[in-house]
Amino acid sequence: MKISDRLLARLRQELPELNIPEGATLHRTYAEATPDEAPLSWFALGPDGSDLRLGSRIPMGRLLREPVIVAGPEPYSSSFDPHTEIRTPQG
Repeated sequence: MKISDRLLARLRQELPELNIPEGATLHRTYAEATPDEAPLSWFALGPDGSDLRLGSRIPMGRLLREPVIVAGPEPYSSSFDPHTEIRTPQG
């Protein structure tokens, strides 16, 4: 099973409040950061290709090794364009 599939399964199990739809996929990104923000390491797309506004700066493999992961507001998104970030409790 791919790392992205394993993380998606973990997100659904441990963070059901995210309501990730069946058929959603996780995608790595190699985007460069702008001066005031850090780039996401990965993001989620819905089954229809829509942006689920979910991602993380922490790589998928590292998140899988963490004992606890949490979801919260992504610090660089605006109130007009909210995103949820997956991270560890301490950061």
